[in-house]
Amino acid sequence: CGEPFHLVGHSHGGAVAIAYATRFPESLSSLALIEPTLMHLLQVCNSPAWPEAQALGTKHMDAVSRGASAQIADEFLPYWIGDDAWQNMPGDRRAAIIDTMPAVAQFWASEFAETTPVEKYEQLDVPTLLVRGTRTRATAREIISLLKGLLPNSRLVEVEGAGHMAPLTHSSDVNDALANHLARFRHK
Repeated sequence: CGEPFHLVGHSHGGAVAIAYATRFPESLSSLALIEPTLMHLLQVCNSPAWPEAQALGTKHMDAVSRGASAQIADEFLPYWIGDDAWQNMPGDRRAAIIDTMPAVAQFWASEFAETTPVEKYEQLDVPTLLVRGTRTRATAREIISLLKGLLPNSRLVEVEGAGHMAPLTHSSDVNDALANHLARFRHK
């Protein structure tokens, strides 16, 4: 970009954003992470939420290896977006999401192989907004809590009543949090 910029990521996009930030912090004015799926952090920090993440990922990879993408989508999507949202989704959209299950299995494999040490996060002194819903999954809640404790320049915003898909279900609250964050670091 030629000058420092603001980087925002949600879910897997948040995991990608913080991976970028740990490698190129000088390129960022700020970072905003909305429930990043840094599952490896649960393992590295010996979190009580790790067994849930490990079981979910292992089951997902196993199902995809057996060609059972539709069956694992029926478990994976409700975990993150809720049963109603998944069951009420139009068939063509469901089919497109089911087609992504092998890529999600690759995500799990990469998270299980990730070796980023805790110190990398402790050294990341980029102004960071952490966003989580008050009704999110234990894994996402714990990842944000861990990051809040590790990142030296972070601020937490909780979105009341939201789950993992807060950018869609509570878009005005998330947008307000992001706008306030960006305004604070506009000239950095």
